Amino acid sequence: MNNDEKFMKRAIELSRLAVRHRNDPFGAVLVTDILQGESKEVLAAYFGK
Repeated sequence: MNNDEKFMKRAIELSRLAVRHRNDPFGAVLVTDILQGESKEVLAAYFGK
C-alpha cells in the first residue's frame, strides 16, 4: 500500500467515525509534506511564510 492509499484509508476511517458521532460522513487528512511541493506564493497565502 502506497502513502496515497494509506492517507485515503485514514480519511475513510475518519468519515465512518464521524457518522458514528452523528456528524456528516466526511473525513479529511492534511498531509503537509505535499504542500511543501507547492509554490512559495501558495505557502505564504496559507501559512504566512
